[in-house]
Amino acid sequence: MRAFVVTEADDTLTIEVQDIEATPRDPSDLLIAVDYSGVNFKDAMVAALKSRVRRLPSLVGGVDAAGTVVHSTDPTLPEGTRVVVHGGVVGVARDGGFAQFTYSPARYVTALPESVSTRVAMIVGTAGFTALESLMALEDHGLEKGSEVLVTGATGGVGSLAVAFLAAKGYLPVASTGSAKESQWLIDRGARRVIGRDDVADNPGESWLPRRGPAPSTAWAARHWPKYFAHCATARPSRPADSWRVPSW
Repeated sequence: MRAFVVTEADDTLTIEVQDIEATPRDPSDLLIAVDYSGVNFKDAMVAALKSRVRRLPSLVGGVDAAGTVVHSTDPTLPEGTRVVVHGGVVGVARDGGFAQFTYSPARYVTALPESVSTRVAMIVGTAGFTALESLMALEDHGLEKGSEVLVTGATGGVGSLAVAFLAAKGYLPVASTGSAKESQWLIDRGARRVIGRDDVADNPGESWLPRRGPAPSTAWAARHWPKYFAHCATARPSRPADSWRVPSW
């Protein structure tokens, strides 16, 4: 198969598409034919010389992927199931999604609902996963409909998707950004209002609250693929995150 391989040896970094063989780490690993993989900031960190993130001298990049199971010993994820592969050490300490096929343990694999294509799953991607989990955590702690929710770094991957998902669920996202020129784009995505980065206090001894205006709640990241995925996927961005299509070569 063809794959995007990152290799570091003798203080030299090599990044190239290679012909390699997909190899399971464990006999129980699922084999997935990859349709798409998201392009994440973490992938750039993995592909850096003397990376603090990458844990192997050579691996296939890509911290997430979406595709179809082609070999499985897990009855809950039979062959033919459309899935997302995400989390754990994927693309960091084991081969990731920048390949035509990838092996993964079942604990990193989640079946997609019929309403979500593999392409949409990777547009939402790891950033959307984090944003949705933040929303789920707030709802678990009693967030009420119509509440304002502060989203810091709102023009970033997690932040911009958080704005869209919050608006889709009936909340009032307050977008904090250092990119004032993106204010209208954030409003178009559903931001109730946009504030500057300097309007948010982030000193270690203070809460992350605006220095002026009503005090919204703050969204924080959690860790598991949320039950809201299918519902919120309809709020996917008007300016999609980068998505890497697996070429047929």
